[in-house]
Formats: sequence, structure tokens, C-alpha cells
Amino acid sequence: MLECTHHGVGFSRQSHLGVPNKKIEIYLKMPGASEQPLTITVITTATVGQTIGLACWKYTNLGRQPELV
Repeated sequence: MLECTHHGVGFSRQSHLGVPNKKIEIYLKMPGASEQPLTITVITTATVGQTIGLACWKYTNLGRQPELV
């Protein structure tokens, strides 16, 4: 299970049992990006910054193009 921790809040590619979470599909509108959404699952107490950080991490980890700079 891959995990990313940011500011003491843990995220995972898998849902944590018993912890309220949200599944978010992100449709990227940039030249060269896949038409498939980037799907992440975050705990409901995650901040906007933590959610953006997880999305960027997952995008990069999956090797999606274009690369983030």
C-alpha cells in the first residue's frame, strides 16, 4: 500500500476502514493530458492543500504526461 503523509495527515491509495473518506475524480484540462480522470481518495478532514498535494503526488507517481514542473 503506497502512502503519502503531509502535515501529519495520512493518505492512502486504499480506503482506511472506519474513517470517513471521499473519492474525487479530477479531469485535467491541459494539452497532452489523458482524458481519463485522476481518481484519489482522501479522508474527509483533509484540507484543500493536502488534497492538491496528494493529487500532484499521484499524477507524478503514475508517470502521467505532461510532467508537472
